[in-house]
Formats: sequence, C-alpha cells, structure tokens
Amino acid sequence: MGGVFPVKWTLHPRSALTNRRTVEQAKGFLRERLDITVGEAFTLLRHHAQTTGTHLTDVAHQLISDPTTRTTILAALHETAHSHHAP
Repeated sequence: MGGVFPVKWTLHPRSALTNRRTVEQAKGFLRERLDITVGEAFTLLRHHAQTTGTHLTDVAHQLISDPTTRTTILAALHETAHSHHAP
C-alpha cells in the first residue's frame, strides 16, 4: 500500500497542471472569440460544464482540440453570454 501513494502523488500534479493549462487556453480562446473578459469566459465554461454534466476540464479540452464539438460548445456559450447581457 505504501508504494502506491508516491506514484499517484507524482502523477497528480502533472495532470493538474495540464488541466489548468487547458482551461487557461479555453478561457483565452473564448475571450478572443466572444469578446468577453477572462473571468466571464471562466463563468461560461463552468456554467456549460454544470448544465451539461461534463467536467470543466473536459469542456475546455473539447473546445481547444475538437473542431466538431467546438462549434456546438461555442454556439451554446455564445447564446448563454448574450442571454446574460440582454437588457
């Protein structure tokens, strides 16, 4: 049992860093594409993840690396962004 913990400890920070980078890339992508702040981009990502039952990092990964899914996610996020800014 003692030998398993160090392996997980070693792999976890690397995975967390990769996930964080992916989320940061997705936030930057949305900032540029939707002309919103980075904070608003994170809020949209989080909202989309919660409403679709998808992990935040999975949404970010799909947005950055899957052109097919990107279009669907962008459409949903664009609609959400505009519905929150409607007068």
